[in-house]
Parts: sequence; C-alpha cells; structure tokens
Amino acid sequence: MNEATRVSGAPPSGARPKSAIRPLLNIDYLVFSSHKTATQSVKKSLNKTGLKCKHCHHPMNIGLDVSELPKLARRYKKRNGRKLPIITIFREPISRHISSFFQTHGWKPLSGKSRVSKEETIIYRLPVEDLIERFLSDVSNRTLRGRLEALDLISKGFDVPFEQMRFDPKAKRGFSEHETVSLHILRFDHLIGDFTTSLEQIAGRPIHQSNKNVTDDKWYNDKYASFKREIRIPEALIHRVYTERRHIIELMYEEPFDRVMESSIQKYG
Repeated sequence: MNEATRVSGAPPSGARPKSAIRPLLNIDYLVFSSHKTATQSVKKSLNKTGLKCKHCHHPMNIGLDVSELPKLARRYKKRNGRKLPIITIFREPISRHISSFFQTHGWKPLSGKSRVSKEETIIYRLPVEDLIERFLSDVSNRTLRGRLEALDLISKGFDVPFEQMRFDPKAKRGFSEHETVSLHILRFDHLIGDFTTSLEQIAGRPIHQSNKNVTDDKWYNDKYASFKREIRIPEALIHRVYTERRHIIELMYEEPFDRVMESSIQKYG
C-alpha cells in the first residue's frame, strides 16, 4: 500500500469500495427522522424487541448520498419482497432547533468532530444571553446544524410526492404506501406523550421504551431550561421558519397553519 492510500484511507487501486447499501438490506425499519426527534430512542426501543433498525437524520449518516436512496429502496424491495419501511417523526421547529443547538454545541458537533470536554464548549463558557444571540444568528443565517427536515429529504430522495403523504391528527399517526417505501409518520409531542403505544401501532408487537440521547440526562439541562425561559425570538424569524415548513405544518396539524404558528409566536416571541 502506498503512502497516499494510507493517509487518505482510499481503497487500493482496483479494489471495489465497500457498499453502504448492503448492510441496510436486512433491516426491519429505517428510522429516518430530523435531528432531536427521539430518533435514537425509537431505534433502541425497536431493537430491544428483536427488530433490526438503523437510524439517520440525513443519508450521509448511513454512508449514502440523497441520490442513492432510490437504489437502496429498489434493492431492498427486490431482496425482501416488500417495500422499505421508514419511520419519521416531525417536531415543532423552534423547539427542535433549540434542542439541536444545545446538542451541537454541548458535546459533539454533528459534523463528526471528536467529542470535546464540557469545559471547552460554548454552552459551558458563554452566558445564556450570549447563547441566545448565537442561536438567533444561526437560525437567521440558516447555519444551524441539523436544521433540515427529514420529510423533505424523504420526499426528494425516495421520489415520494409530498401530496401523497398521509397523517391523521386524530389518530396521531400517518401511513402511506409508495412505489418502493412504506412511510410511517409520527408527531414528536404525540410520541413523547404515549411512546410505547405509538410504536406498538407500527411494529404490531409490545414495545418497552428504552431512551437514549435525552436532553434531561445531559449535563447542560439546567442551562437549557434557562435558555428556553429567557429567549425571545423576533416574530419575523418565527414566521420565516414556519413558512418554509408550511407544507409540513398543514399535513401534521388539524388546526389552521396561522393558528399553529401563532402558538409558537406566543411562546417564543
């Protein structure tokens, strides 16, 4: 092996790169959900029952590009004789962004950078008012890590027209069949309110809740609570965040879009 290969980690010339799709062909569910939507708790709870699950917030988390998702779904269907089952959870965007901000800056950035000690993080070093300023800047400039919505990535990557997705607010769950995927949709507040029932309705078997990566267990929980009490977000910024997700809000809530957005303005504005 030459020096360039050792440094870059690239396979030797002529070697076939290891497929990132192959390990995904045996799974029972792909938990493909936005950052800070209980994704890891859902995966862990399903795995504990004997189901095989992988989770991701973005295809790159499972070694794929968005453009490779159709190939994954086709190969899965061919091998298993059924469509790829996907579970995704939508969370109110402002609360999700706040949670993402704290996790990103509280221990390990989503970029994959090595974990740092809490004393090195801006969550530890900066007062709440400075953290609020940084958060507002990240949201305003669209630089907040984990800001993308998984439903948009699923729609684009698996060629699922958004208007064909289904969610019943009264039943608190959604299910739709598409050419190569079966899509289960949950809402975060409903999931947290009745975790086991939400998953049992999907899995068709008893589920024991196994939490992982929960904010209440983090060292920064007290500062997180103070941040949420003190933050005030400009109404125009909340309006922009919601308007960018209007198609999702109108799918996920029984109430009119303006009323849902107004609730967030009242809480954070």
